[in-house]
Formats: sequence, structure tokens, C-alpha cells
Amino acid sequence: ERVSSVDGPLFFAAIGPLEAAAHALPEGLTRWVIDLSRAPFIDETAIQALEDAVLTLRRRGVQTVLASAHPLVLKKLADHGTLRILGEDGYVESIGPV
Repeated sequence: ERVSSVDGPLFFAAIGPLEAAAHALPEGLTRWVIDLSRAPFIDETAIQALEDAVLTLRRRGVQTVLASAHPLVLKKLADHGTLRILGEDGYVESIGPV
């Protein structure tokens, strides 16, 4: 399991580090947790990039789990369908239960 933290808003110009982290995940990893507790905002471009990464990693056998999202970020992810893509174990309120 690998845990990555997002520090600041996720928008089109700030998605690069998250995409780089996704590409750098080692072979054999089965779960990637993204701590969103310090991400107060996410835009459509970042949501799409996140969904693309989730689907790419799923093909490699890696489950992506989002954690601790700000309520507005969580609402945007739900409204966009990202939580559905992640599946029932794809979001946790805090890192502890993951």
C-alpha cells in the first residue's frame, strides 16, 4: 500500500504531481490511497485526470482509495460519478480504516 497526500487545490495546472505519483507506483502494489484532507478544491480537469489514473491503475491490479475529502470536494466527486467508478471500498472518511 502507498499513501500520497494532496497539498492544496487540485486543478488543471496542479494535477501533474498526482499523475506523476500514479505513474511511479511500483509493480506489485495493490492499493494506492490518496489523502485529500488538504485539498479544499478540485476542478473538472483534475477529476477527469484522477478517473483516468484510477482506470489505468485498475488494469494493473491497483485499487485506488480516496480518503478524508473536504465536503465540497466529496460532493464534486460524487456528482461527477468518480465515487461510483472507485466502487464501494473506494472512499474512506479517514486514513485509519484503510
